[in-house]
Amino acid sequence: MAEPEDRDLPTRERILAAAERLFARRGFSGTSIRDITDAVGIKPPALYNHFPNKEDLYAEVLAASLRPLIELIDAAADAADGAPNIEGADQIVGRGMDLLREHPHGPALLMLEGITGADHLARIARDWIRPLIERGVSVLKENDASGRWSEDVYPNVIWMWFCSAFGHVALSALYAEVFDEDGLADSPFARHRDFMAAVATASFEPKR
Repeated sequence: MAEPEDRDLPTRERILAAAERLFARRGFSGTSIRDITDAVGIKPPALYNHFPNKEDLYAEVLAASLRPLIELIDAAADAADGAPNIEGADQIVGRGMDLLREHPHGPALLMLEGITGADHLARIARDWIRPLIERGVSVLKENDASGRWSEDVYPNVIWMWFCSAFGHVALSALYAEVFDEDGLADSPFARHRDFMAAVATASFEPKR
């Protein structure tokens, strides 16, 4: 049956929420349409009213997690308009963390794909992660006036933020075991988000 927090959502959103949870736990191959519809509390034909097949549903789950991040970076690039200014790095990182928290199973799904090298890994890298990293690098190239980093390490900077942000969300269960608190609860999550934002600011202070 549907999770309590999902029951008031429209059917399409309940399907996406259930699919995100199940794909993150079992992967694409380990999750059937029947698993998803059972979790939602509907019959399989009702799912096909919203998604033509499991592949399209999987693509929508990924898009829900990743498209807002790309749009965030694109908006930052548009706001800068070519003028060197990295002062908003903390807001970008903080908002990016908030977006991941809205779809917490998305990062876990990506981590599962990355570890297992499952069938969709190459497509995820090509369609989502590479463009995300490339957009981040482009923003740094156009806006970083600190002199602290050479352009050849910009991909490493973006990858570090990516791994830290996605890892914190994906590994929230491990975080809870280590620190005896839910890493996605308001206070610990805000602490990590603010830490990430502070690191972003410090990373682009002018080199002395």
